[in-house]
Amino acid sequence: MRDQIFISYSRENKKWLQMLELYLKPLIATHKIKVWSDAEIQPGKEWEREIADALESARVAVLLVSPEFLGSEFITKVELPALLEASNKGEVQILWVAVSQSAFKFTEIVRFQAANDPKEPLDGLKKAERGEAMVEIVEKIKEAYGKIEPDIIDTPEEPRRPSSNGRLVVLLYKRNAKPDENVLELIAAGLREHGYRVFIDKHLRPGVRWAQEIAQNVRSAYAVIPLVSAASSVSEMFAFEIETASDAAEKQDGIPVIIPVRVKFEGPLLDETLSSILDQINYISWRGPQDDSVLLSSLLNSLNSPPEPKSDVNLPPIKAAGGPLEPPWGAVPLKSKFYIERSTDGVFHTALTDNVGIVLVKGARQMGKTSLLARGLQQMRAAGVAVVMTDLQALNGARMETAEALYLTLGQMIAKQLELTDKLSDVWDSDDSPNFNFQNYLRRYVLPSVSRLVWALDEVDRLFTYDYQNDVFGLSRSIFNLRGLDPEGGWEKLTQIIVYATEAHLFITDPHMSPFNVGDEPIKMADFSNEQVTQVNSRFDPPAPLADSEIPDFCDLVGGHPYLVRRGLYEMKKRGLRFSELKSRASTDEGPYGDHLRRILSMLARDRDLRDEVRHIIGGGKSTDEAKFYRLRSAGLVTGEAPQDARIRCEVYRDYLQRRLFENH
Repeated sequence: MRDQIFISYSRENKKWLQMLELYLKPLIATHKIKVWSDAEIQPGKEWEREIADALESARVAVLLVSPEFLGSEFITKVELPALLEASNKGEVQILWVAVSQSAFKFTEIVRFQAANDPKEPLDGLKKAERGEAMVEIVEKIKEAYGKIEPDIIDTPEEPRRPSSNGRLVVLLYKRNAKPDENVLELIAAGLREHGYRVFIDKHLRPGVRWAQEIAQNVRSAYAVIPLVSAASSVSEMFAFEIETASDAAEKQDGIPVIIPVRVKFEGPLLDETLSSILDQINYISWRGPQDDSVLLSSLLNSLNSPPEPKSDVNLPPIKAAGGPLEPPWGAVPLKSKFYIERSTDGVFHTALTDNVGIVLVKGARQMGKTSLLARGLQQMRAAGVAVVMTDLQALNGARMETAEALYLTLGQMIAKQLELTDKLSDVWDSDDSPNFNFQNYLRRYVLPSVSRLVWALDEVDRLFTYDYQNDVFGLSRSIFNLRGLDPEGGWEKLTQIIVYATEAHLFITDPHMSPFNVGDEPIKMADFSNEQVTQVNSRFDPPAPLADSEIPDFCDLVGGHPYLVRRGLYEMKKRGLRFSELKSRASTDEGPYGDHLRRILSMLARDRDLRDEVRHIIGGGKSTDEAKFYRLRSAGLVTGEAPQDARIRCEVYRDYLQRRLFENH
């Protein structure tokens, strides 16, 4: 009976066999299909007889074609003739996969359908592209096999038992949230029953060792399962843990696998870190106890066959929050009454109106850079100016692996947002440098399509860690210079907005290749003044969270930090807290800033030098290391114009970190 998929390959291409078998696992797990290769032959068996039997049982033959495959005497004289004869009789469907460039056109293989584009063989693709190609290959194999009914049990009291091999799975969740903790226990029990080791931080006391243990377990896990709910989706610590998992996966060939579970939550992710990671991954939904069995079954199958990332690259939009009380996380919506204009707004809008070549916007995390940017871009759209928004935080590691990958991604995003028919990938010339290709694309295809273009790049700090960053920033500066050097090139139409937090001079070795020291001084995001805090307070529906007399003490508590101001007032209004109650709980793990503070602690737990520097400053010392000072300032932990002026940003940070960093020290 012909009922199996036969894979023919050369031993030199064994890694491609293993990759294909990995991507075929969902098909194997959910359908009655057997996949066979000579790796199935057990020691002591007559391998020629085993292969002959397998050939006679083949319903679909998949050929992994390469020069080594075509040069194999056994394949060309034994396997291929048998498969070709069966194909001529209509007994076997033959598909072939272009593993590498080969002379397949001079063989019988050319008559059969290729499962991928022979012009783009697997060994020439980047990691993310290989994944997409493998998914398409599996789809074509399934189609060739014919109509098959899934062997899935609708009542999964007996879910398919995965081969766990004692693998570690980390469960991420928001503490003290319901029904999150109930779902957490359900998943933990189900995974342990199937042989998985499960890590939950439920019984750990917050502190440096707690943060280090979470990070260590996340990085060493096979899989991370975040429970995404209304509560966790706005938790900074939850977002930080997922960011840790995503960073580890990029460095460890996709491990840990991230398998999100949405717990009675279908809304958009307002946190930019969460949306940039999780919006690219398919998730499992739990809507109530009726989904318990399906949830466990789906998780166990996913652990055997990890979910594929969504391939399209879209920018996460600025999302307006609904409801009567506007939440304080994420960018402030364009029509929000809580947006407070600062002096930076006028400077920014003037620079855009004046068609400045480069506009630099600098500020620590959660200082309102993206909210300011959104309003400037809206101003330009209203004036009929073409706008392109690029959020580098939304790009995964594969899209930034090389300068070529980055430029092709940027070109794709520009073409989509401007609705251009000419794409950078279509005109890319591999004989030219990535910088030349991208600059040529802008000059020949992008700029001629607009009368004026404002291109905003947010979260540019991500580029500082890549080897090619000098090339990218050098091109940005070169484009600025071309406004004067190449007046016929249309460069005067282009305004670049660069939004960042870190001191660029710490990373860019050649100042002549930097766009950060040309044009006007950077627009620096400042803390709210007492008057501006009063404005925010007055924009809540009566009664306002704070009495006017309490505002100075509140500003001392949070230091005028825009996010801490909004979050504190929001929590007071939402929970009916008096200022004295907020102040007494502000620096505790259970208080309104708890997950924000734990995120900071986790960041410091990763870096002993920064922890020691913070201890030194808390103890009354001054920072003597420029690099450490600027890193802490860009993270929003300290303020000051120079290292000798360093001070902890606010009372909340000082009280919390003094307690956590000095315990057991």
